[in-house]
Amino acid sequence: MSNSQSVRRENEDELYNALTAPLDDPSEVDESWGETWTYESSTAGYNSGHTFYWDFVLNDGSYFSAPQWSVLYASVQACINSIFRKRDNGRGRRAGSVGQITAQMRQFVRWMTMFGYRDLSCLDEFAYEEYAQWIGLTKCRGQGDASITIQSAFCVLAFPAMLYYQNAALIDAGLPPVAGVPYGGESTYAMARQICDKEVGFYPAVPDEVYIPAMNKVVEWLDRQIPEIQATVDAYITPYGGCEATNNNRRRRVLNELVFSPDEDTGEPWFAGFAEPIYVTRHFAHNASRRGQEAKLNIGHTTRDVLQASRNCCTIGIQGTVGMRVSEVCGLKVTAHDQETGLPDCVKVERSKSGLEELFFIVGTVFKDKTPPRPGRWLAGSRPLGSDYLPIPIKAVVALDRLFAPWREMAGSDSLIVGFRNRVGVALRGEDITPISAGAVREGQKEWVRTYVKVPPEFANWEITTHQWRKSFARFCIRVDSTLLPAISRHLQHISIAMTQRHYTGEDRELLWLIRDAAIELAAELLYAATHEGAKAAGGLMEEIPDIASEMSRHVDPHDGKGCQAFLRSTLERDNTWAWGLPWGACLFRPEFARCNLKGPSYKIFATAPALDGLSAYSSCGQCKNQLVLPQHLPFWLARRDELLVTKKQNNRKGLKDIDFIVGHRLVRCEGVIQKIHGASIA
Repeated sequence: MSNSQSVRRENEDELYNALTAPLDDPSEVDESWGETWTYESSTAGYNSGHTFYWDFVLNDGSYFSAPQWSVLYASVQACINSIFRKRDNGRGRRAGSVGQITAQMRQFVRWMTMFGYRDLSCLDEFAYEEYAQWIGLTKCRGQGDASITIQSAFCVLAFPAMLYYQNAALIDAGLPPVAGVPYGGESTYAMARQICDKEVGFYPAVPDEVYIPAMNKVVEWLDRQIPEIQATVDAYITPYGGCEATNNNRRRRVLNELVFSPDEDTGEPWFAGFAEPIYVTRHFAHNASRRGQEAKLNIGHTTRDVLQASRNCCTIGIQGTVGMRVSEVCGLKVTAHDQETGLPDCVKVERSKSGLEELFFIVGTVFKDKTPPRPGRWLAGSRPLGSDYLPIPIKAVVALDRLFAPWREMAGSDSLIVGFRNRVGVALRGEDITPISAGAVREGQKEWVRTYVKVPPEFANWEITTHQWRKSFARFCIRVDSTLLPAISRHLQHISIAMTQRHYTGEDRELLWLIRDAAIELAAELLYAATHEGAKAAGGLMEEIPDIASEMSRHVDPHDGKGCQAFLRSTLERDNTWAWGLPWGACLFRPEFARCNLKGPSYKIFATAPALDGLSAYSSCGQCKNQLVLPQHLPFWLARRDELLVTKKQNNRKGLKDIDFIVGHRLVRCEGVIQKIHGASIA
């Protein structure tokens, strides 16, 4: 799948959510029935107002507000007003869907007027069928990117279907109602599948070739570059006294004396300093005419440039290690600081259940699918009790808190991150300070990666979106964390599984879906390895590998690695079988074979995942048909065998031969696994 398809997929997801989301609390709207309606939105990072522009040009050159279309004009307005207004149950369409619904409304209205339909009473079953066929002919028969997907076709067909359910509003307004049932009573999605055969692609995670160097660069910046940027900001905003000219000269002298550290990749200073003229090239400027253009910066604009670079770095650090949405990052607030730790109040620290670790949470607001917005918190890392270590995302939050503190105070704002309205330099007046926008964060992240992160040439033009960091985070957890829970800072191994499940994954449906996707992919990779390296694998699941390999060979060439993995992935997704990585093996969890849930702290009638607190290498997993042990798990078994040999010798010296049969049984288990994988035996 091409990167352009992935970006379009993200847009399609937003369109799908807007057109099919359940009704939520409404936004306030200007009820004047003029040429524009504005709905207010409280989602951080996006415009506070979303506007319908009603007077647009139709195919014949006339305007929608022209007299000949007056009934259709009033009817569509009445339907839109009904969709967004507050109902008896206090719910209405969210303001964030205005842009997508506007696009679909215009397309539908242009079709109506092109075929001479002057009001919604013309919409009978035949008209609905004609519209679907027209969409199929004009939108679904192109090649490549020219053809829309089934999901996009569904969104296009959904708008006229929505009009049917507003008939009560049309009748109340004295307007002709929709005449027929949409698409003859068939579901909109089924109709979309009939007219379109292009399946939906999935937006990708940031590739490892970009994600890994980007996160390494974030760590480097948090330790070195961002403190230097903080010194730059402090030097710029400090008043030096005297007249304006004297103050500026003293400021320039202080800035010229600043020294910047070398970049770890190039060995050259990451920033040349203020002594020489500074030129930059914007690759992702919001204004298309400025993209690729070299610009000379003055001292004020240079300070703003490095300040924004630090903002971009920190937001990548937060999203890439916590998985927060961009709206949730933009919505973080700072109203006070902890007197003991000095941390902003958007960070909370709690003791783990054992009391041996401190758990860090980022506290903010969840906007997506939450109207009105609701409080949310995200597990962001941990540290041993008494340590002064700060996890990566917490260091990023602390850096943003310090960097933007002067402008929060200037504007009387409590937003962790703010933006500047003025075009040149940093804001010097409160009225020039605005809430940060998601678009600025998105463009800034792409600019920062392009400028400061060294990636392979083939990934130099990768189109990064803020949402891709969420999938990268989920994939990171699947690959690195042996419990498959969305814990960060895996190298510390101090995150409470129970806390993670309760406070993170259990509340984020989208992230759970991403984890499911990655877990199924991991399961396919493990099964592929088992079917092709059967002589070097162990575990109860190996009894079924010959049947799996035989079934696979009937569908794909066994030597076609990509085809085999695709077949396995499809089969596992159909059966909803996930892979769970453990130090001693992999679990391809199927509840009918699971034994761990019978021994865990809480018994479940129908388990959907292994009971992590009830697992062991010998009892539960050792007797389970879900276990698969591959060469990558061999180090665990070799180390365990050495430990058991030492224990056996100690028992012999102490005369504890009566319990030695337990150790002997476990040694036999280790020996069996090692022999199957490695061919080694106990000396």
